[in-house]
Amino acid sequence: MKLNNKIVLVTGASKGIGGATAIALAKEGCSLVINFKSDNESAQKVLDECNRHSKGNIIFRADVSNEKEVLEMCKKIKQQFSHLDIVVNNAGIFDENDNPTNIKSFENIFRNNHHPLFNSIFLAFINPHFLGHSHHSGLHKTPLSWQGRA
Repeated sequence: MKLNNKIVLVTGASKGIGGATAIALAKEGCSLVINFKSDNESAQKVLDECNRHSKGNIIFRADVSNEKEVLEMCKKIKQQFSHLDIVVNNAGIFDENDNPTNIKSFENIFRNNHHPLFNSIFLAFINPHFLGHSHHSGLHKTPLSWQGRA
């Protein structure tokens, strides 16, 4: 698959696997939306590295477990780009208190690791009131067209 000129949202991209993924995609010629929750300095470093390899990259702070913040991020993406080609749902947490009997830990992990997936898929791709039009070719690559849509 040729990735040159694809527009990609990577959640949790300020460091670790998300940051490395964003940089690797930039090296393939993609334009990146680098999402981060709290570490602006690390997100800026990832952006700087991505800018060495591709153009049109942006960073956006949003807690992807928060539906309102995801909606704001989607609006920003809609303003900046005419479409979104790929979403990498990388954001997540690790709770060192996780064990089979710790319900609070399970709920925390579920809220932070599963709700973001639903939020980004639903708000960015499925909700017809937001985009008005979408095509689905799988969760790994979902092209969207905002052209001509209010």
